Amino acid sequence: MAQDLQSLLDKIKQEGLDKAAVLEKEIIANAEKKSAEIIALAKQEAAQILKNAEIESSNLKKRAESAIQQSSRDIILTLKNEIQSRLNKIFADSTAQAFSPDYMAKIIAELCSEFAKSPESKLTVTTAVKDVDALKSALMNALNDSFKKNCEVFPDKELAGGFKVNFSGSDVFYDFSDDAVCSLLAEYAGPVVGELLKK
Repeated sequence: MAQDLQSLLDKIKQEGLDKAAVLEKEIIANAEKKSAEIIALAKQEAAQILKNAEIESSNLKKRAESAIQQSSRDIILTLKNEIQSRLNKIFADSTAQAFSPDYMAKIIAELCSEFAKSPESKLTVTTAVKDVDALKSALMNALNDSFKKNCEVFPDKELAGGFKVNFSGSDVFYDFSDDAVCSLLAEYAGPVVGELLKK
């Protein structure tokens, strides 16, 4: 009986050890599987983080390049506008100095000889209020007799300097006002300044 009991105990012990071994293998297999899943997930997350970082880095680089290009364009545009503004002031100052009454009379006399259809054409000149009397006097010295009789000079409060000329009976009209001359010079200088800034 004692031997049967020992045999029974040994059998129970062995079955317990076998079950424990199976259970241990299952636990180890589950742990290894879980560990492999965790490692795979960690690698996947690390790869995604790296990919996101590369995308963000690329986007940041593009934004920085775009900002630099925009700043560069803004600086060039500001510089171009400043140069154009200074040139316009120089043109305005130079035009005001250049258009003395004697010089205006000389230009008008040349226009008369070139473009008046006949000596009987009536000449109408408008100029700045400040220049009316001096221009009338200068024209009396510069024009031939027929134009002296048919010449009228009117003040124009809108003109700061320069003059406008019209020959009656013809379609000839010339605008030598300081604004018109400055605009013409600025129109020419604009592309030149632009090309200089491109270099």
